[in-house]
Amino acid sequence: MSTILDSLKSYFQDNSREQIEKDWAEYEKYDKIGLKVDESIEQSKLLYGYAK
Repeated sequence: MSTILDSLKSYFQDNSREQIEKDWAEYEKYDKIGLKVDESIEQSKLLYGYAK
């Protein structure tokens, strides 16, 4: 079983730049849903009382 990182490496090695851009454009509509990853991390820090 491969890790997420291994899967990502494989995806980028096995697909052309054009295919990657096409795939990226397909998922662009989801950019408007929910928190971004960095926002989610900051919210978690606040929720659990962590400080930088």
